[in-house]
Amino acid sequence: MVINMKTLIIIKSFIRKNIFPIIIITLTMTVILFILVTVFGKLQYITQARDIYEQADLKNSVYFEKSFNIGEDFTTANKKVEQSLKNYSAFESFLNTEHSLDEYSSFPVNKRYYSNELIIKMPLRLISGEWFSDSSGQFDAVIGGVIWGGVKVGDKITLESGLTVNIIGIMDSSAVSPSMNSGGSTITVRDIFKLSENILILNKSKLPAEYMSKNSSSICSIITYKDNATDSEKHKMMEYLSTEGITTEYNVILENTNKDIKQEISKMLPIPLFLMIISTISMICICTLSIKKSMSEHSVYFLNGCSKRRSVIIISSAIMTIFTIPCLINIILALFFPAFLRYNPARTMDIIVDFNCVIPLLIYTIAVLLITSLIPILFYRKYSPLDFYRRNL
Repeated sequence: MVINMKTLIIIKSFIRKNIFPIIIITLTMTVILFILVTVFGKLQYITQARDIYEQADLKNSVYFEKSFNIGEDFTTANKKVEQSLKNYSAFESFLNTEHSLDEYSSFPVNKRYYSNELIIKMPLRLISGEWFSDSSGQFDAVIGGVIWGGVKVGDKITLESGLTVNIIGIMDSSAVSPSMNSGGSTITVRDIFKLSENILILNKSKLPAEYMSKNSSSICSIITYKDNATDSEKHKMMEYLSTEGITTEYNVILENTNKDIKQEISKMLPIPLFLMIISTISMICICTLSIKKSMSEHSVYFLNGCSKRRSVIIISSAIMTIFTIPCLINIILALFFPAFLRYNPARTMDIIVDFNCVIPLLIYTIAVLLITSLIPILFYRKYSPLDFYRRNL
């Protein structure tokens, strides 16, 4: 224990004597790694949404954005289109979401209303419970997000509006779900899905018409056509839809999404990666200079019986501690405080921060620790204890 305490004191002394450059580089690396984690989180959000879209039963579908007149109600206009589509033999289903706002424990809640057809076509992953079924109650609900701490399957909760719901399923706090927003002429999965932030989902097929009349419809919809529909039947339906708005084919959305991912990688990764490399090299240079600076101290340690191996361990421990701090800060934030990264005012984008974002950081940490542990070993191979005496005493 005495030896360990002495080692800690020497490590502390090493860091204290180089405190100013160490603080600057540590802060710089912390910020750079923070940016990298959020970039990985954004890419993970897009790829997770793409995976859900690919796995959904939507290959025979188009994404439809209705053209609205000024002052026209979204919900009414979409229902007119849905009614008109029933006259076309190729038509199968009209999938959209409706939403309204509420509060729970003073936090805003995004209430969404999904139909049975949408849930069947696009099943979303639950961490516990189940989705709606024929036996579900009128006000059974599925929740997702970060505000539902302590709420379990089977609990009943009351929202600020007075609505009491029975929880039958819980989504991950970082799960994505369909919101069907407008994306213009270039639709990607980012327009279809959003993070399930403080979401409460109700089955609109079970709710009374007077309750649903208070809600707003999503701007866009997914329209599916029958498997056995002929090209002529599909063409007639598409002709009608083109007079009502903009349509985007399923395959086109996937192509746009893959292009979007490549653009995000080429746009967002190069600068933080370059800065990370520069800061890593700077840290290594500072550590090397600090070792040379500490030669006189280690000459004294040698005279007092410190072995060459112990001296290497002391310096390696100090350097590894310096490098580990920025990595540990970001790993802890990502694993235990993802909301801090997700809701940072400087980051308005949707990001999913979890262990997958930490994997590149862990690989980087291990690689850096291996490199930094080699620095004093290589340095001490060049200089023997006798060289230390001659150069510094």
